[in-house]
Amino acid sequence: TGGVTLAQDASHITLFDVIATVDDTSLFTDCLLGLPGCGNERHCPMHAAWAVERTRLRQMFESTTISDLAGRVSRDGFRISFS
Repeated sequence: TGGVTLAQDASHITLFDVIATVDDTSLFTDCLLGLPGCGNERHCPMHAAWAVERTRLRQMFESTTISDLAGRVSRDGFRISFS
């Protein structure tokens, strides 16, 4: 009983798509420290390091599909339960 139906095949839905659907994606654009004015012209102390890491994270989320994740979970013997 219960469950969900995906709007498209799991191999076409990335983890970034899921994040963008259930949350906002400001993590990938805003200042990590939340400092106003931090951007391309003025940088907070974490700007350069965070720019590299947020790009890496976004690329990972954009290149991993639900199908990829399900395959890894199944292959490695894990069980996902939402209780």
